[in-house]
Formats: sequence, structure tokens, C-alpha cells
Amino acid sequence: MMTPDPTSRPPLRSTLLLALLLGTLSGCSPDVFDHIELFGPPMPGATASTSVDITTPDAYVANLYKVGDNEVFSVMLTASSPLPKYTDVYDWTLQVFDGEGNPLTGLAMEAEPTMPEHGHGTFPLVTDAVEEPSGVYTLPQLDLFMAGVWEVEIRVTNTDEGADISRFYFDLE
Repeated sequence: MMTPDPTSRPPLRSTLLLALLLGTLSGCSPDVFDHIELFGPPMPGATASTSVDITTPDAYVANLYKVGDNEVFSVMLTASSPLPKYTDVYDWTLQVFDGEGNPLTGLAMEAEPTMPEHGHGTFPLVTDAVEEPSGVYTLPQLDLFMAGVWEVEIRVTNTDEGADISRFYFDLE
């Protein structure tokens, strides 16, 4: 396991958590919060999630978004049918934004739902997103069939910007 460099800027997840705990960004050193400005809410009403693993599942709200691991894209879950609470087959609607908050189209996107604590996923293992004419993406028929915490890994690829992975975590009853 690599030891973090104590002189480097804190990772984005730590920065978002710190911002949440502080409750305000005013008075904070600008260099610490560069990523929050860069990946601020992609649209009015968006809610950033600070969930980073299965121990802190997301609370579903419309327009919940996650910054990718490589900070290339942010993925916003704009709608879920049904709402992520119970085991069911889900249809998700997503939007993807670049680092400046601009919506992106023409992407390759897939989702892989897994239950990390159980060591399994779903069938099919991966669901490909369908791009709608409006520029939003649909992930149809995500079968989250078992109670517990699901990690839904969203992999986004674009020939210009590269690739990134965002993860949503939901604890289903």
C-alpha cells in the first residue's frame, strides 16, 4: 500500500468531506478547494455526494452527482425509477459533465453493479448506457435483486478527454 505524500493537496473526496463538515467554504484556503470550484454542481439543484465506499452509502436525491476517480468527468444521477430503496429492477437517467460543468455527449458509458461485501454482481455483469437525443443517458434494467449495499460503478470513456469511473452506493432493503 502506498503511503500518501503529506505535502500534496488532499484528495477530492477528503476535500468534499471537509467542506461538508465545515458547512461553508468561506474563509478556506483557495488552493485546498480548487477541485470543488472545478467540479462544482454541474447544474442548479445538483447535490454532490461525499460517499466513497460501502460504509457510507448515498442518500438518494434527484441530481446526485459523483466526481470520477480521475477527476475527468462528473456523473449526475438525474432520475431513478423506482427510487433506490428496495430491491428491484431500476432504470437510471444520467448526465455527464466535464471539469468546467459542461454537459457532454457522444460518450461510451457502462454500469457494473456489484455487492462488494458479497463478492458478486448481476447478470448481465455490465449494462451499456443508451444516449438519448436530448444528451442524457439511460441505464436500463439494472437488476439490484438483493438487500444490502450495492456499488454501481459507472465507466465513462471519451476519445478527447479519456476515461473515468464514478461510483454510487445504495443500501437497499
